[in-house]
Amino acid sequence: MEKYVIFSDLDGTLYIDGLPFDGVQQSLQELVDKGVKIFFTTNNTSSTREDYRKKLIDLSFPISEDSVITPIQIAKDFFMKSNFCNPYISSLPSVKKEFFSDTDFDSSQENDPDSILIAFNKEIDYKELEKIAIWINRGVPYFLTHIDYCCPSHLGPLPDCGSFGELFFRTTGVKFTDHFGKPGKFYSDYLISKIGSFKPIVIGDRIYTDGLLGKEIGAKTVIVLSGETKKPDDISEIDFFNTAVDFFNTLK
Repeated sequence: MEKYVIFSDLDGTLYIDGLPFDGVQQSLQELVDKGVKIFFTTNNTSSTREDYRKKLIDLSFPISEDSVITPIQIAKDFFMKSNFCNPYISSLPSVKKEFFSDTDFDSSQENDPDSILIAFNKEIDYKELEKIAIWINRGVPYFLTHIDYCCPSHLGPLPDCGSFGELFFRTTGVKFTDHFGKPGKFYSDYLISKIGSFKPIVIGDRIYTDGLLGKEIGAKTVIVLSGETKKPDDISEIDFFNTAVDFFNTLK
């Protein structure tokens, strides 16, 4: 068996609403037992990386110390290396704590930021939207953790970070400066650093994020029809499967 490294999406790919699709855990474990490296590459920034680790352990997914990759760790690295010294992050409290931990940024200073990072903030309210819009109107650059317009659920698509970015663009006329999720250059570069001598595979449920990510890092790309994408498309660089397990079975 070839040496593979799999970069797998979570929501809509391996589970939905936190419930794994049939056979996912067993398939993942069998691949790991055969020497396949697996990273879980979510764009979702409503939870911390440690929260994801605990969740996947509870779901009996094979997990190593650095298995989970989210845009927060990538955004944090960017801001620490940038000239921004007073960023504001719109996020849930646990994610904000993760972002500011082990940095010189003062998380208590939330007035007059020199930059804004907008995460998937499930508690965002109008007061927060108004505050951010005013800063953008004053010329403060804003970034998104990721560009997904919606997240899948059993109740249908729900608003995600990309929709927040669209709201601010329609409101202020100013587009976000950059983002740190799939398939952007920051996320892509981070994954490339994990490939080594392995043959990379990207699997997910979105053509415009997971599909483009595979192209960016030169990986075999698989889109499953269990999440946002509901039917295969005629794209020569992408293989379509009904489920992740259907694809994993081709590697055994």
